[in-house]
Amino acid sequence: MNQRPGKRKADEAGRTNSLGVSRKQLKSLVQEIDRRSGVTQQGAGGRAGPANAPDRQYARWSYTIETVPAQLEHPGGSQVNLRLAARNLSAGGIALLHNGFVHTDTRVTIALALRDGTVMTVAGKVVRCSHVGGVVHELGVKFNNAIDLQTLKPQGADDWYTLERVDPQSLDGRLVLVGGSEMQRNAFRQTIKDSMLRVAEADTIDRAIEELGRGCDAIIADITGDPELAITLRCQLDTENIELPIIVIAKKNESSSQSAALALRPAAIIGVPLDEIVTLRALGEVLLVGRSSQRAAG
Repeated sequence: MNQRPGKRKADEAGRTNSLGVSRKQLKSLVQEIDRRSGVTQQGAGGRAGPANAPDRQYARWSYTIETVPAQLEHPGGSQVNLRLAARNLSAGGIALLHNGFVHTDTRVTIALALRDGTVMTVAGKVVRCSHVGGVVHELGVKFNNAIDLQTLKPQGADDWYTLERVDPQSLDGRLVLVGGSEMQRNAFRQTIKDSMLRVAEADTIDRAIEELGRGCDAIIADITGDPELAITLRCQLDTENIELPIIVIAKKNESSSQSAALALRPAAIIGVPLDEIVTLRALGEVLLVGRSSQRAAG
């Protein structure tokens, strides 16, 4: 039986998204799309694309959200308000799932729910519309301006780095490395050997505070051998009124180490054994992305 004009819109009004799929159904749909695309998810908020894609500036992360309010302004000028499902997200764009075709260059404004309960409005345009199967289409939306991924990072995702890859030569500045064994310090130095970074090492927190007074762009706190170091360091930094980004090296498979790491309010947590690519991306988040955000805010 033919559907009467306007009935589809009326039906969609009560849906969580234009596809009419539940959270469980959306998860299955995204898994199937990822399987076809050769993408392997890595848990909550895991990567949504091959690591170090050569032509990609921003890393993609899983962002399976049932409802993303969106306003589409078609090239002809007409506007429509929709609720779309999301597949993945990066600082530069989002992949949305819809039940129909949308022309490229269609302007899009979406509302993204932040971790603190507020909403961020983001503008962009459709740069790709791919037919997935049946009525399902994937819309590739490029944002007009890059967003701060850290405000959207879901529970359980501790390494949502913005950049797909970081050129070691782009990293410059002075780091203070506190804690860790000599073997661990050597391992850290090895990961940044091709960068322009300078590292001051500190055996004690008092020595670290002295080094911070000589200038520092970020603190590297290695708590793998001493989780209590995190609490003591945090207290001392607060006492001295020192506010600097902190990257923590910790044992990710130990809950006590993870809890201690979080007490430092870190910009990033990297696990051991140290991986060069991950370490460079964590440093890039602080020294490249963080600096750009500060300049934009200023």
